[in-house]
Amino acid sequence: MSRFEATVNKIVIIALSFIPVLSGLGLILAGMRSKKKQWTIIGLAYIIVCCIVMSVDFVNICVIIWFVSIIHTVIIGKEYCMRLKVLKESKDILAEREREQEEKIYQELMGEGRKSKESRIEENVQTAVMDINSCGEAELGTVPGIGLILAKRIIDIRREQPFESVDEFYKRAGISDEKQKLMAKYLTCSECKVKDVQEEQLSKSESSSHTIGRRIDI
Repeated sequence: MSRFEATVNKIVIIALSFIPVLSGLGLILAGMRSKKKQWTIIGLAYIIVCCIVMSVDFVNICVIIWFVSIIHTVIIGKEYCMRLKVLKESKDILAEREREQEEKIYQELMGEGRKSKESRIEENVQTAVMDINSCGEAELGTVPGIGLILAKRIIDIRREQPFESVDEFYKRAGISDEKQKLMAKYLTCSECKVKDVQEEQLSKSESSSHTIGRRIDI
């Protein structure tokens, strides 16, 4: 908060305190904006007391209360501006943290974490190489450069047909060259498993063709 803004805020609450009978409005506004209930309560008390005194024609007492409320408002002016400044700074800090948290979550989902995050993965997660034809979605999501969203898409692609090599995996999954460098040492492709799947599919097709042939013979 600039000095000009602080001065304006102070002038506003002091100006409100000059309103006869309603002189507590300055304190009420200061309490509400700075989140200090004590000032709000005192401001309401000034107004209530002034109204009661005016109703019984004790004008002199009302004038005294009026001056007291003005002095009180002037005294709290400095603290009021300081509290507003602290509240503004705290809101800015919270907003910045929220933006950082959103960015961090987005990067984790998209597999675009920073190098510091990748180094923590290398230290904390097992460095065992993952088989792209057998690892689960959660395991695949921990690989630097993949993330949960891409991991789900890779699993869907793998269901259609297993990968024959890591290079084919890169091509079919649409992995960029930059991400390939990040995940290269974490991935492997078990060719024997691919062959087993292909042989299994072939045997199923052959068995089904034999069954059809037998039915035709009958």
